[in-house]
Amino acid sequence: MKNTITSLLLVSIAIVTSGCSSEQCTFAGEFLGNPSAIGAIAPSSEELAEMMVESIDPENSIVIELGAGTGPFTEKLVAKIPKDKLFIIENNTTFYEHLVKRFPDQAVLCVDACELDQHIPKHLHGKINVVVSGLPFRSLPQEVASKILSSLKKVCAVNFKLIQFTYFNEPPLPLAESEMLGVVPTYYKLSPNNTPAAHVWIYNPIVVADTTN
Repeated sequence: MKNTITSLLLVSIAIVTSGCSSEQCTFAGEFLGNPSAIGAIAPSSEELAEMMVESIDPENSIVIELGAGTGPFTEKLVAKIPKDKLFIIENNTTFYEHLVKRFPDQAVLCVDACELDQHIPKHLHGKINVVVSGLPFRSLPQEVASKILSSLKKVCAVNFKLIQFTYFNEPPLPLAESEMLGVVPTYYKLSPNNTPAAHVWIYNPIVVADTTN
């Protein structure tokens, strides 16, 4: 993990010093300031963004996006999900301000993802059935990751699904965390043109076999 973070830091420095778009420079600058919390060196590609949202049923979904960053997934979600059924979460103030300007008609919450149950409307607790996550769970401190997932469990439906990407060749959530959530990972797709290439996983509820018959 440390070698991977070091490599990403070097690439991020190269992006900033070689010239980049304002959005890319903003993202790379935030990564340099806190690599384990940001977890990516550049905004996700359109290819990856499409993969992250394409399996969502817009007619029957209430969606939380965790770690929206500069908004590549948000852009796809806003075009697909009614705004009263979409909650954008971003606690980095630089990214939050960017999102508010980019999506002025969509509510964006600058809150701690460890406290989702305090900010998602009470009448929707237990009804959130899709989570689109850009959070780097494997690079976050374990205590922080566990608190975020525990908070998520408080507001999500029993049958919710979590859509998560990772740069690594393994599921993005540690086994203990996915068991705590009551979900199992299924590999979905590779986004080879993302920087770096990214793997999309979908977590669905654990199906308990009926042993009564």
